[in-house]
Amino acid sequence: MEELKNRITEIYNNNETLTNSEFLKISNQLIDGLNLGLIRSAEKDNSGNWKVNIWVKQGILLLFKYGRLSEMSVNDTFRYF
Repeated sequence: MEELKNRITEIYNNNETLTNSEFLKISNQLIDGLNLGLIRSAEKDNSGNWKVNIWVKQGILLLFKYGRLSEMSVNDTFRYF
């Protein structure tokens, strides 16, 4: 997980361009980790306060930047992407 964190931070901070295969690898690792609860976008610290995991936020923003929209509309009146 530390490798994923470091790579996402590096890409985000340096505004790197990703290849499709690298994007798929990173996005799959991030999404799988989030779905399994291994990666959290925020966590409680010892004092009970919530702390945002900035690298996860950056990873999610990269998903928006490099991801592709898929239309999943039910019909012409309810368009969903």
